[in-house]
Amino acid sequence: GAESPAARMREKFVTHVYSFAGDLRTVWSEDEARTPGEAAAAGADPAGEDLARSLAALSADGDSTRLGDAVLASLEDFRLRDDLLAGVVVLSDGRQTSGFRSPREAGEVARTFLPRGSLGERGVPVVAVTAGDPTSARNVRVRNLVAPEVVLAKDDASFEFDVLASGFDGEQGVLRLMFVEPKAENALLVPGAITLRGGDAGQRVKARFRFDHPGTFRVRVGVPPLAGERITEDNWVEHQVRVVDRKVKVLYVDGRPRREWESLQRALTRDADTMLVHTLQLESAAGVPQPRTEAPGWGPLPGNRFPASRAELFAYDVVVLGDADWRRFADTEAEAEERVKDLRDFVEAGGGLLCVSGEFFMPLEYRRGPLAEALPVIVDADEVARTPGRLARSFNLSLTPEGRESDLMRIDEDPERSRDLWQTMERWRQWWYFPVRRAATGARVLAVHPEGVEEARTGRAGPHANRHGPHPLVAVKPFGLGRTLWIGSDEMWRMRYGVGDQYYYAFYAKAIRYLAAYRLLGGNRRVKILPERQTWFLDEPVSLVAHAVGEDYRPVSPAEKPSVRAILTLPDRTEQAIELLPAAGAEGEAPLGLYRGSFTAALEGTYSVAPDPSEVPGEEPESRSFTVETSAEERKDPSVDEEAMRALATASGGHLLPLEDLRKAPDLLRSREYRIPVEARPDPLAEQWWVPVLLTLLLAAEWLLAAPRTPCGVRAGSGGAGLPAGTRPERPGRIPAGSVERRPVGGPLEE
Repeated sequence: GAESPAARMREKFVTHVYSFAGDLRTVWSEDEARTPGEAAAAGADPAGEDLARSLAALSADGDSTRLGDAVLASLEDFRLRDDLLAGVVVLSDGRQTSGFRSPREAGEVARTFLPRGSLGERGVPVVAVTAGDPTSARNVRVRNLVAPEVVLAKDDASFEFDVLASGFDGEQGVLRLMFVEPKAENALLVPGAITLRGGDAGQRVKARFRFDHPGTFRVRVGVPPLAGERITEDNWVEHQVRVVDRKVKVLYVDGRPRREWESLQRALTRDADTMLVHTLQLESAAGVPQPRTEAPGWGPLPGNRFPASRAELFAYDVVVLGDADWRRFADTEAEAEERVKDLRDFVEAGGGLLCVSGEFFMPLEYRRGPLAEALPVIVDADEVARTPGRLARSFNLSLTPEGRESDLMRIDEDPERSRDLWQTMERWRQWWYFPVRRAATGARVLAVHPEGVEEARTGRAGPHANRHGPHPLVAVKPFGLGRTLWIGSDEMWRMRYGVGDQYYYAFYAKAIRYLAAYRLLGGNRRVKILPERQTWFLDEPVSLVAHAVGEDYRPVSPAEKPSVRAILTLPDRTEQAIELLPAAGAEGEAPLGLYRGSFTAALEGTYSVAPDPSEVPGEEPESRSFTVETSAEERKDPSVDEEAMRALATASGGHLLPLEDLRKAPDLLRSREYRIPVEARPDPLAEQWWVPVLLTLLLAAEWLLAAPRTPCGVRAGSGGAGLPAGTRPERPGRIPAGSVERRPVGGPLEE
C-alpha cells in the first residue's frame, strides 16, 4: 500500500531490490519498471503493483548466506551503472554461513565507496534491518560427530558428539541411531538418554552401538525432536560406517621371555573370534613351537622366523614389536636392516605397529634406524643416563587431557571409573619404564609419569621430566597411511591382578583394532581409492585420493603408473569414469604411489568410488561410499545475529533497525548529487591591454561583413515566402531571441 516501507522508499528514491543467498540476484528495478510515455490510469501504480508481486514471491529457501559478499556485489553493481547511491537497506537475520567477506568488512568497504568517475560523495551508509527470531528458539542441535569409519562385527562402535539445547535445560533427551541406508530397525545408543544442559557450549556426549552384521551402513545419530521444536533437521548428524566380519591378522615379535610377553601372547592367541595371531620369540630355543591362534586354515608361522619378504609381512594388519633385537630378523645384518625398512614401509602403507618397551632393545636400538621416524617418541640415550633415580618409587599412569577423552584408554563403560583405574588402582602400580626425550612431531601423548607432571608444573629438575615436559608413557602417531602406538612400560600385565584379562585385554584389543583401521577398510589392496572427507556439499569439488603399490608392495612411480582410473557410482546408480593423476610434491616432485582427482557433485545422495576393474586384476574392486548433501546451515539456527548486523551498519556509518521500524529507513538516508569540482586559475592574457582592443576590432569586422547589401523594399525568394526589409533569416542551429535552452544535468536530477 501507499504507507508500506517499499512505497515510502520509492517516494524518495529510485529503488532497486535484490535478493541474496549464495549469490546476489536482481528482484525488481525501478529503471526497468518505468515505461517512457506510459499513460497510467488515474491513481494507478503499475510499477508499485509489480514490486509488491515480486516481494511476495520471495522465499527464504537458500542453502547459504553470503551477507558480506552480497553487500559488496550491490555496491559494485552501482559502480558499473555509474549511478549515485543514497544507501543500502539490508533485511537479514545476520547469520553468515559462507562467503569470503564478513559483514564488518563489507561495511568498511561501503564507508569508503566512491562511484566511478569520482563525481559523487564518498561512502554509502548501510541500514541493517534485523529480521528473524530475536530470541533463542526451543531447539536441540547435534554437531561435531566423531565416529569410526570401520568397525568389526559384534564390536562396539563409539560415537561422540556435541548436543546444544536451548529452552530444554534439565529435560531428558533420548540418544538414538537411525538406519538411513539400508533401512533397518532404529536403535537406542548406550547409555540411552541424557539430561540436557543449556548454554552456548553444550555438552559432549559419548555413546556406543554394536553392529551384529557386516555391511556398509549410512546412519543418523542424535536426539529425536522434542515438543516445541520448530527446527528438526539439526537434531541429527549423518555418518557412514563399514562393518567388516573378518579377523585382524597380527604378528607379535619379542626377544626373551618376560612377564609382558607371557600375558600378552596368551591374551592375543585366545581371541579366536576376532584375531588370527602368530607369535615369534627370537631368543627361544630352536625347534620350540611358537604360540599362535588355533583356527581352521591358520597354520604355524612359516619357518618360525621373521617374514623374509615384503609379501609375507604385508599379509598382516598389525605388528606388535616388543624388546626384540632387530639383528635377529635375518641371517645377516644387511638382510636384517632390509627387514626393518620393510617394517617401516609396512606402516607407511597402512599397517599398524604397536611398540612395547623393554630394557635392552626397544626403543633404544631403533632410535637411529629406518623405523625411528615412525615412532611416536624421540629417543635419547643421554636421557637414560640423566635419570638413574627414576625407578626408586612405583607409579600409576597419569592420563593427559587427551588421554582422558581417548576411547583407546577407556577400559570401563564408565569414563570416570576408567580414569580412576588407570590413575589410582594400587595393584596396577608399576616400577619400570623407559625415559624418552619427548614426543615426536605429530604424536599425541595419552599418558605420562605422574611425578613428572608435578616436576614440570613447578619447574624443578627431576628424574621424571625435562624441559619438554613429563616423560610420555603412552603415545600414538600417524605415519603415512598407518599408525604407531608406543607403550613406555613393560608392566601392563599388573592390570590382570585379581580380574584376569578383563581390563588388560580390553586395552590391548582396542589398541589392535585402532592400529588395524586402515587395513580393515579394504584388506591389502594394491590400489585404494577413497574420498578425503566423508560428507560433501552440492556444487563443491569432491576430492578423491588413490594409493597404489606394485607387486612387491612398494609405492609405484609416475613413470610406472601415469594415472589411476576410478569408477564413480552416482546416487541415481549411473556410473562415471574419473582419472586420478600423480600428486604434486612440495617442489613439483610427486610422492610415490599417491594420486589425486576431483569432480563437482550435482546430485544429493550417497556416492561410491572404486578402482576400475582393470586396476586390480584378479580382485574384486573395493568401493568406498560418501555422502553429498545440501547445506542445512540456513535452517539450523533461527535466531538473529544482531552483532553481525550492528557491525555491518556501524562500519559503514549507517544504522541498525529492528524489523518493526523498517518504515524509518527512508528517513535515515538522503539524496546524493554530483559535485563537479571547478578550480579557478588566473589567466595571464586577462592582464594585457591589447586583448580587449583586439576583441573589439574582431567584432566590428564581423558586423561590417554581415551587413545587408539589398535595396529597400521586399526581396522575393524562390521559396515564395518573404521577410520584412532589414531582417535576415535565422541561421540554422541558432536559438531564437528571447528563448532559453534548458538541458538536464546529472541524469534524473532536475534544474
